[in-house]
Amino acid sequence: MIIVAGTATLHEERIDEALDRLPDLHAATRAEAGCISYAFYRDVERPQVLHAFEEWESRAYLDAHLATAHVAEFLAFFSEALAGPLDFKVYEVAGVAPF
Repeated sequence: MIIVAGTATLHEERIDEALDRLPDLHAATRAEAGCISYAFYRDVERPQVLHAFEEWESRAYLDAHLATAHVAEFLAFFSEALAGPLDFKVYEVAGVAPF
């Protein structure tokens, strides 16, 4: 399993537009093969910050996702809306157990 976790800080005047675009990205991504979960969350203390959490069956599925038109379109918008660098990390998980 692959987990992607990250943070994006946007210009305050662009956050509402980003939030408006996320449902379409979410729907398209959740329909992709290999996507287990995909979510963005707004930070409660820093409203211009979005957190992402994704789970993928394999790196190949994640790579296919990153090559889609809907991701390219969203990243083009994101590149203009970002107030700083993206801070995303990819984790390869060997196993999962209940908490």
